[in-house]
Formats: sequence, structure tokens, C-alpha cells
Amino acid sequence: MKDYDDGMRLYTTQGGSSKTPVAEQSAPSQWMTPSEHGGSFSATCWFFGRSVYTHLKPKRPLGLIQTNVGGTPDQHWSSPDALSKCKGKQPWDPTGKMWPDNFTDSVLWNAMVVPLLRTTHIGAIWYQGEANSRVDGRQYNCSFPAMIEDWRAKWNKYTDGATPVDFPFGWAQLNSDGGAASYPATTPFSSTPAGSMDEWQSGFSSIRLAESTTLSLENTFQAVILDTPVASGSVHSPYKQPCGARLARGGLAVKYGMKELHAVDPIATSAKLTGTTAVVTVAKLGTKGVLANVGAVGFEVLGACPSFHLDGAEVGANQCWLRAPVTATTATTVSVQAVAGATAIRYLYYSSPCTLQPYKCAVYTNVTPLGPLSGEDQDFLPLGPFIMAFE
Repeated sequence: MKDYDDGMRLYTTQGGSSKTPVAEQSAPSQWMTPSEHGGSFSATCWFFGRSVYTHLKPKRPLGLIQTNVGGTPDQHWSSPDALSKCKGKQPWDPTGKMWPDNFTDSVLWNAMVVPLLRTTHIGAIWYQGEANSRVDGRQYNCSFPAMIEDWRAKWNKYTDGATPVDFPFGWAQLNSDGGAASYPATTPFSSTPAGSMDEWQSGFSSIRLAESTTLSLENTFQAVILDTPVASGSVHSPYKQPCGARLARGGLAVKYGMKELHAVDPIATSAKLTGTTAVVTVAKLGTKGVLANVGAVGFEVLGACPSFHLDGAEVGANQCWLRAPVTATTATTVSVQAVAGATAIRYLYYSSPCTLQPYKCAVYTNVTPLGPLSGEDQDFLPLGPFIMAFE
């Protein structure tokens, strides 16, 4: 820690919750050097800041503010203005019944964000979403970007423009949770789908989708980390170093112009079906392109369920998600086994979609390591989860 004491300072926000906005924290903290703080700081935030500070050229001071409470929905961190943009205004929930009162009270916004609004910021990182995963994911798909835009506007206003109105905002996409997915041969399509591909059904997968769609906002970045599970299946992964380093790659690119760090960050851009083969095109790849093993699981296609016979009568459900193992790769594509007439494809669409061993998802690409520090030294990045209709 002493290596960073000259240029880094850490601050922990206190204050609990409040039903009304408060101008000052109820229990003010103070800026500390990393050595003085003693290791109680957010690990993800620390490793992110450590990597950003280490790779800034020229070197400059860096301060990190921790403001967090575990197990909370984003509505607690959102102002009433932000919440008003979403609650009761969605076609799938016109009465706002999916927004219970205790999810829309802004209590942490009032107590732990408002007191910071007069401090100049250059960016924010976010690690949250688990507490929003119990309802239709379209809720978070509205409330999360609404919160980001509202934070930006209010910080800009209350610092008289000293905080940019489009300051960088990055987040860690939700990690794995629970036992590893088994990828059954067939998974029946929901009888009450949430979205045309059932993409917004409650759970971690729809929150990850909402996080990815929020990248449409300017100056945002995301770290995909679902390949860092813990063997117990706990939602609390111990792999904070790669999480911080992957966030730092985005922060250094978006805020400090190191665009080459963000040029490699694999993303599926299209999917086409030819006969019984589905081909997914992947962009933002390293020099070795797509890295995947034939036979690897993680993909599923939406097609007609296999029919079966019961008491001599043929029975068939309408639609099923069908396991689609990898059959081939090229530098920019991955091909999977499909069925004729399939309409859509999804990847890693489970709470814990890979094995419970780290770094064992189906598709990766190579990357130049960020640096020699723990977590920075990895030479790979995973393809994140997605769901899309075939072209």
C-alpha cells in the first residue's frame, strides 16, 4: 500500500439512509492514504483505482470515494426525478405494480449521494443489480440508465458545471450465482414470455441484458466477469483483481483516451442460420480472434420442441431453447449446431452459466495484458452473454 500513499487517497461515505435529502453526512469520514485505511475499502473499487493510477501517464493524484450498501436495489440510489421516468410508464407494467414502495423510496440517494453532489467528480463505477433481479428485467432496463443520466445531470448542476454532464460511468456486469448451469437438451419456452424471446424474465440474465443495453449511453463501459465464480456458488466472488482490472481497461479508454484498451472487448454483433448451423459474428477481437473449443456448451437456439409420443398420440410443445454446442470457429465467427427453422439464439443465459471453476466459459479472445499486477496480467477476455434473433 505504501507504494500508492504519495498519490492516492480513499474516502468512505457514512450515513445510512434517510427519507429526505440531507446536505451533510451524519457521520463525516476523512480522506486517508491506502496505508491508513487499513484494508476495509471496497476491493473492486481499490483494484480499479490501483490499475488506473498505475497506468496514468503522466502520473497524477487519484481519489476514490466509496459509497455502498449491500443487497440494495438501484431505486434506493435513485432520486425521485429518476424514478418518475420509469414507474408506471412501461407498456408491460402501466400501473407500476412491479415497483413496490420500499423499492422506490430514494433513501440511499438522500443520505449517501446527495451529500456528495457538491464535490467535483471525474467518473463513477458501479457494482449492483442482484436485488433488482426478482422482477421483470425491463424495470432495470429503464431504472438503471435513468439513474445514470440523473446522477450526471445533478452532479453537473450542483458543481456549477465543474463535473462534466457526461462523466464516464462504468459497471461490473453481474457475476455468477448458484450452481453451474447444466444446459439441458431442451428448455421449454415460457408460457408467459417477458419479451418476444422471453429475454426479460426475472433473474440475473435479464439484469445482465439491461446492463449491456445501457452501453448505448455515451461514455459508459462494462466489465464482463461471470467467468469468475466461486466453487461454493456464492454470489460473492473472491476474484476482485480481474474485476477491477477489466473495469480499469474501460475507464482508461473512456476517460483517458487509451482507446486501444477498449478496442479488444468481444461482443456478438449478428447471428445467421443456414440449414442446421448457426453462425455468430463477434467483433472487437484480439489478434488470435475467436477462441473456443469444438463441443463447448453455452449457446442455445430457439426452435420447435422435439415431439414425443404419449399413449400412441404425438405431442409437441411449440418452442424450446435447444442446446447448441460449438461446431467450428473462424477468426471472427463461432458456429453452433442448430435446428432448421430456429428463430433466435442466446449465450450464457443462466444465473451461473459456466462451470464453477474460474475462466472456463465457452468463448474468449486474446488480449494484451494491462500490466504485471494481479488481475492485470490476464491475456484473455470473455465474450459476454447475449440474446438475439437470427437475421
